[in-house]
Amino acid sequence: MGMWIRHSRHLLAALGLALVGALAAAAESGERPPRVLLLHSFGQEFQPYSDAASRFRQELNQRLDGKVDVFESALQTARSGPGRNDAPFVDYLMALTAEAGPDLVVTIGGPAMQFAQRHREQLFPGVPMLFTAVDIRLLEPERLTDSDGTVTIRTDPGLLLENILQVLPDTQHVAVVIGASPHERYWAEEVRRELQPYEGRIDFSWLGDLDFDQMKAEVARLPPHSAILFLLLVVDGAGVPHPFDHGLKELHAVANAPIFGFYSSQVERGMVGGRLIPDAELGAKTAEAAWQILQGAAPAAIRTEPIAAASPIYDWRELRRWGIKDSDLPEGSQVFFREDTLWEKYRPHIVAGLVVLLLQSVLIVALVRQNGRRLRAEKEAASLGGRLLMVHEDERRRVARELHDDVTQRLAAMAIEAMQLHTGSPSISNPVKSIRDGLVRLSEDVHAMSYRLHPSVIEDLGLAEALRAECDRVNRSGDVSVVFNCKVPQKIPRDTALCLFRIAQEALRNIVRHARATAVEVSLAEQDEWLQLTVRDNGEGFDTGKKQDRPSLGLASMRERVNLLHGEMDIESAPGHGTAVMVWLPLQPVPA
Repeated sequence: MGMWIRHSRHLLAALGLALVGALAAAAESGERPPRVLLLHSFGQEFQPYSDAASRFRQELNQRLDGKVDVFESALQTARSGPGRNDAPFVDYLMALTAEAGPDLVVTIGGPAMQFAQRHREQLFPGVPMLFTAVDIRLLEPERLTDSDGTVTIRTDPGLLLENILQVLPDTQHVAVVIGASPHERYWAEEVRRELQPYEGRIDFSWLGDLDFDQMKAEVARLPPHSAILFLLLVVDGAGVPHPFDHGLKELHAVANAPIFGFYSSQVERGMVGGRLIPDAELGAKTAEAAWQILQGAAPAAIRTEPIAAASPIYDWRELRRWGIKDSDLPEGSQVFFREDTLWEKYRPHIVAGLVVLLLQSVLIVALVRQNGRRLRAEKEAASLGGRLLMVHEDERRRVARELHDDVTQRLAAMAIEAMQLHTGSPSISNPVKSIRDGLVRLSEDVHAMSYRLHPSVIEDLGLAEALRAECDRVNRSGDVSVVFNCKVPQKIPRDTALCLFRIAQEALRNIVRHARATAVEVSLAEQDEWLQLTVRDNGEGFDTGKKQDRPSLGLASMRERVNLLHGEMDIESAPGHGTAVMVWLPLQPVPA
């Protein structure tokens, strides 16, 4: 220990000379920024206080636009207890501040605060002090002066243990890691006292009396359902100091149970997490308090509420390592360092690939279906074309048969009667009347044949009268009752009128042949520059969704006529509920 003290004296003296030189140079330049002495308890790089100090320097520099002189020192005697071996460090600080003392002293941690209070009058008479990162338990209000401000914290071992039991409800054993310095022994007793209510439920093992190798061996062979509570490790049971946070790193490397602690910055260094003291917030509040004091605020007016544990935070890597599910975490927890899954990492590429694949699949299906429809359409067109040819041939044969078997025979009979009348030897009593009646009937039949081939009544009287005449003709057959309603202008384009007439004619023919209907309503009306024809019956109806064995020639003819005039056609029908054929054609012809 004596060798370590001599080495520390030389080191402190060298640092003191360097800092004094820097202050002298600043004085010669004529600049006088505020001087802040940052006094650490365990070392400038000791976690977690170094994180709070880093945030403090950053925030204070921003508030003062960089015009601040922050110089730091660490209280090495904290390892051996208060009042012991203070002399070398007091001598160093007196040399450091002999020519230019600080405008503010900021202590970090309990030992640094206690050192500053013990040597206030000797080192910093009249200088305001700000005690930060001090647990409220260590603060003695009667020792505070009007020159002292505080930024305190409140640790809660019971809350930390409750967090362990929530995320690991099967926990039966907790190993408590804490060092053997006087400051650490104080905290070991405090934590042991606050965790006493859990003694019957949890088996605690306190590792403060072990050297570091023994600690590592102990945490490596903990029984099942164990957890590790890391409090503080400055000096181990053998008196060996452990600077920085290497103790936590080495324990984490060998531990067979999850590690829990007090400070949020330790989460990224191997802690699982929980409701932790936010040391970044601690540093920011310390900077705010220091800035106020440097601006002239009374230090005694700056006594902040203790900073307590914040919302729960966790390290996703540790959760995964120990099999802790997100569902086991407290409500409102934040999980950091989560590694993206393959989906999260490559989601844009996967989505783009799936979209391309989907589009290709849709395109392939569409092409296959289109090809199938084309083949079916070609087959149906070939079949329909053949049937149309057959129908045309049938119609020609029917007209030829009527001309040959009916009209020709009747003309021949009348010619014989005329010859007999000429020779004066008629075989009938009144040959003139017989010839006249035959000519009348022949004229009517020829007219009917001509009407079927081309209804000239459309051109003579218009579409409405042609439809009325067709409805009357069906009515006279006696098989079905037809009602006709018409509300259209008199002038309708010839092609439009012929199309609507043929559709009505085909629909009435189908009703008479197939529908077994007793009543039909035919209506023609104008709707917003469109003509609407509706033929509705009360017949048997049919299933429009059922595929027919063979395409209907009549329906195909209707649709073809409508498509040629840029119209629309719809058929509504159901078994037992009749059929309605509806056609819409533009009132004015659409340019081709």
